[in-house]
Amino acid sequence: MGALAELIIPANDTPGALDANVADYIIHAVSEQLTRKDANNFISGLKEVEQVCRHKKKKDFLACNKKDQTDILFLVKERNPFTRGRLIHKIERKLRGATFLKH
Repeated sequence: MGALAELIIPANDTPGALDANVADYIIHAVSEQLTRKDANNFISGLKEVEQVCRHKKKKDFLACNKKDQTDILFLVKERNPFTRGRLIHKIERKLRGATFLKH
């Protein structure tokens, strides 16, 4: 989860997802704050990322380099932008509201 979060929120002038423990927050949000339907969709999305990666790159997502990981994320998003986009926006809104992202 941490590597995936770091791709979406990389470190630059400010801490990235790994520094901010975003993976822990996502796990908490999925298990405690999302509806069961949204949590299941999120988990299905993670499984889809892994399946697409194994099909396209012939290896696990974490075994890929950052460029290949990014390509896979865009490919998965393009396959179903409406539902994935809505869920991603819900999670981003929750992340923006989290204490560790407020300055």
